[in-house]
Amino acid sequence: MVWAVIISMILAFLAGIKLLSISVGIGTSLFYWFLLLGLLSILAAYTYTAGKRPYGYAGLGDIMVLIFFGLLGVGGSYFLYAQQFSLAILLPSLALGALATGVLNINNIRDIDADIKAGKNTIPVRFGKSKAIIYHWLLIIIAIVAGSTYLILIGIDKYSWIALTGIPLLVLNGYRVSNIKAHEKLDPLLKQLALSTFLFVVVFGLSIIL
Repeated sequence: MVWAVIISMILAFLAGIKLLSISVGIGTSLFYWFLLLGLLSILAAYTYTAGKRPYGYAGLGDIMVLIFFGLLGVGGSYFLYAQQFSLAILLPSLALGALATGVLNINNIRDIDADIKAGKNTIPVRFGKSKAIIYHWLLIIIAIVAGSTYLILIGIDKYSWIALTGIPLLVLNGYRVSNIKAHEKLDPLLKQLALSTFLFVVVFGLSIIL
């Protein structure tokens, strides 16, 4: 697993350098700014549960996932490809970040007992399972509302309905998370939300580019 993480980080870093060289050019000020963001992303991935003070044990994993998987991941990629920034792009950034955080939340609900023993103060540990489920629904609703609002802002057309096809699986995930009692049975729902997020992103993108 350690080597898989290291190799993934190296490949992501090299891919990022290639993208930056094409988009802004090596040696420009933007190149170094985005290089710094990339290095911070790698550092954030490493220090989640590693190092002297892993922030995952302080319950800060959710906000970091929202920032790096959502706001920076989507917003930064948009800027590199479009060479401009729009406040509206924060909406799909928030939607993806919320769903990525939802995946982490399911993981934390599943591991709540082990995390209590390990002293890992995740949101389910801090507030309990019932409130963590409410939080999970909130993340799903934020994703749906933010994505829908973005489509309205850019203009509804005959293909916008395609984005709606990804929503039922998100709602189904929230319903199933709410009704599973045994923590160990949440593992399939973690995978389901990850795949549902991927589908949501694909159909959301298709509704825009068609």
